[in-house]
Amino acid sequence: CYSSGDPHYRTFDGKYYDFHGTCTYQAASCDDFTVHLKNIDLYGRAPRYTYSVQLRFKGHKFTIAPRSAATMDGKRVELPYVRKFSDGDRVEVIHNGNLEILLYSKGREPSVRLVARDAGRYINADIWLQGSCASVTEGLCGSWNGNKHDDISGGSPNALGLLYQEYDAECPAPPPPYDPCHALGEAATARAEQICSTLTSNPFSSCNSLVPVGDTKEGIFNTCMVDVCQCKLDQSCACSQFDAYAEECGDRGIDLNDWRKDVEFCPFECSGGQVYLPNGALPSPSCLNRNPTVTSRARGCFCPEGEYLQEGVCVGAAQCRCLHEGVFYEP
Repeated sequence: CYSSGDPHYRTFDGKYYDFHGTCTYQAASCDDFTVHLKNIDLYGRAPRYTYSVQLRFKGHKFTIAPRSAATMDGKRVELPYVRKFSDGDRVEVIHNGNLEILLYSKGREPSVRLVARDAGRYINADIWLQGSCASVTEGLCGSWNGNKHDDISGGSPNALGLLYQEYDAECPAPPPPYDPCHALGEAATARAEQICSTLTSNPFSSCNSLVPVGDTKEGIFNTCMVDVCQCKLDQSCACSQFDAYAEECGDRGIDLNDWRKDVEFCPFECSGGQVYLPNGALPSPSCLNRNPTVTSRARGCFCPEGEYLQEGVCVGAAQCRCLHEGVFYEP
């Protein structure tokens, strides 16, 4: 399941929909944890964006947000953060090209994986659950029962959002659905369609038969057009949807990690001395584990070889500080 762009949602069962509420909402759940998304209003109108994704487990709140912000119960923690519980369960908050939260509980490896793909002032959030949570989970991501047609409880995205809404200090009613392309007119709609047709050309076309892109009315093609129109035809606003599609294809075995090489208007800027890699090694080396065994690869921001991310900046080994459960200690 993911939230991307303004925001658009894709449920575990593949239902696409838009929802512009500006509160905190339960996105998913299982027997011992819940996952929540916080949406914000950046412009005083639709669109809205996802600001953070949060894991709630054993009375604690683990949150990741833009610009490498990670907190536990509202207090910033340094990464990599590992919280171990007396029963063997643990929560890890790490930087693997993007911020991630991993929960290991009840022998599930892991129970849930949350990823915040930094987009500057907001994130695109990815949520993976362990298979035992199927047909148990509840929230904006649907019930994961193999039937996408029952994912929108209450009959509309707004009704679904209200069902899983939590109390926030400022939590207005979600606005009615809005079509920015219609508001801009036919010429703008045609231009948005042209920009988003990248989804049907190289390099994405290799995945089209496995993961349909939809059309101008539905699917990720439609969500791409909405984002472009929201941005007054700025083509870079399509990039979040291209990246979401690449991730979905990756989940189905089609490697599109290097897609930005073929889409010149979607560069990616990294901070703190990091560089963008389409196939960075995971887990990413850190001051706590400088030579981890590589288990997979992903696109994102990584420190150059021989350097490690500390306080958002790449440093050499001699500058690594003593870290325990997200807090630095002097030797």
